[in-house]
This record gives sequence, C-alpha cells and structure tokens, in this order.
Amino acid sequence: MRFQKYKEKQNFKGYFLQFVSSSGETKNVPPTFFAADGISVTPDQITEKDSWRSDSNNGLHRKVFKEKKTSFRFTTVDDMPEYAMNYLIGEAMKFGLVNADERKYRVKVWNPMQMNYQKTAMYYIPDTTFDISYMDTSGTIYYKGVTFELIQY
Repeated sequence: MRFQKYKEKQNFKGYFLQFVSSSGETKNVPPTFFAADGISVTPDQITEKDSWRSDSNNGLHRKVFKEKKTSFRFTTVDDMPEYAMNYLIGEAMKFGLVNADERKYRVKVWNPMQMNYQKTAMYYIPDTTFDISYMDTSGTIYYKGVTFELIQY
C-alpha cells in the first residue's frame, strides 16, 4: 500500500470520542455506533476578539484569542436500537457529565489537525433531534441516525 511506510507515526488509538469522569476515567463511544461518513471534526478554530479593515488600503486586521476551540459532530448508525442509544446517552455520555442544565461534558476527541488526541476539555451539546425509525414486535424502539454536536467551551 502506498502509505504503509508512514504507519509507525500513527497516534490514533482506535476511538474518536471519549467521555471523561472527574477522576480522569474514560468511556469510549464504540466505533460501531458511528454511521459511515458520520464523523466531522472542526479542530483548532480561531475565535476573533476584533477585526477591521484599514481605510487606506482595505487591509484586514485581526485580533484573535490564543486558545483555539474544536467542535466534533457525529451521526449514529441508522436503526440503532434503544438499548444501544441508552448506552450512548445513559452510560458513556453521562460518565462525562459536568452540568446537566448546561449539557456540559468533559470530553476527549481525536484532533486531525494535531494528528493526536486533544487534551480533555469541556464541551456542550446543543438541542438534539431524535427520529424514530420503527418499533419491533417486542417493543424495542429503533432510531434513525441521530446527529450529536459537541462544541468546546
């Protein structure tokens, strides 16, 4: 394979997203929960303090904060059963929950820009929509792919 010689430099450990407890323990979101093409990371986003254009030559001037922010979006597989969704929300996500009212979580994500895992940081999850695909004869609910977005504080 044409990229095989670069493999020894790989830092990826087999997970994209971990929820982290206050004691530093972690719970991974299993890769099988993610839809194909269901992960999107916008790493190291620059936040502006101020920006303006000069009058003389219309040059752009920017003042930015030093700390960069990351957002992580994932979509679950279609027809995820209720018990798998319960693990995701009731166990993995709850494991890193810091403040339920703010939907604030302690999280560690894969950062492609750094080709490494980002240090543990605080993220919030905005409103999430759950569409039900169907319910089987035993009463188990199956969900269409659900998109979760995690935005760093």
